[in-house]
Amino acid sequence: MATNYGTSPIVTDGVVFNVDSANIKTIVTGSTTVTDMAGNYNGSLNGNASLTNDKSFTLSGGTIDFGTVVQPAWTEITIEMWVNADNSSANGGWLDWGYSEGNGTMLYSHTGTAKGIRGLLYLDTGLKYGAISGTGIMENNIWYHVGMKWSASTNAMEGIFNGQYTGVTVSAAGSNVAGGGGKFDLGGEWVSFNGKIAICRFYNRVLSDAEVLQNYNALKDRFV
Repeated sequence: MATNYGTSPIVTDGVVFNVDSANIKTIVTGSTTVTDMAGNYNGSLNGNASLTNDKSFTLSGGTIDFGTVVQPAWTEITIEMWVNADNSSANGGWLDWGYSEGNGTMLYSHTGTAKGIRGLLYLDTGLKYGAISGTGIMENNIWYHVGMKWSASTNAMEGIFNGQYTGVTVSAAGSNVAGGGGKFDLGGEWVSFNGKIAICRFYNRVLSDAEVLQNYNALKDRFV
């Protein structure tokens, strides 16, 4: 299933969170309000976060803050983002939902020159985290399509990188995401991110290989 949010068609079956910095349904120039096009979670630019002339969210240690909200007890999930780091000397927290509260989800980068994708989930069985891509695959000031999937049926997390699943998994056995209330932000409450974020989507299911590639192809001309 696909729709057109004013740019290019993306998969919308199962989407529960969808923000795009270049879409006026998410944010308009001069505003600090960030609207979830899936209609579930709305937020605002916080700290040093801003909408810049290239229609991306530039964070510089700031965040896009969606407040303290309940994360559903999903049995499977896919997250995808477009990110562009300007600082290789530290971790980059692209997404943080309830990590400090012990019931959340986080997607972030490796430290320094070992740039790659790391995933973190609190499941009903406890904390699961680790590398879900190879290292050394990301450079500064370049846009990348990143993300992860998890399913209770496979008991594993796996990364997404530029339109494909990475084939790098972390064992993550559990029946569901722990759920519960937690602070939800883009840009990292626990580990700040210096750079740009343009898109973030959550799905309450695992996307197929073809769907991940569809979403990448739908927007790659904007970034690559």
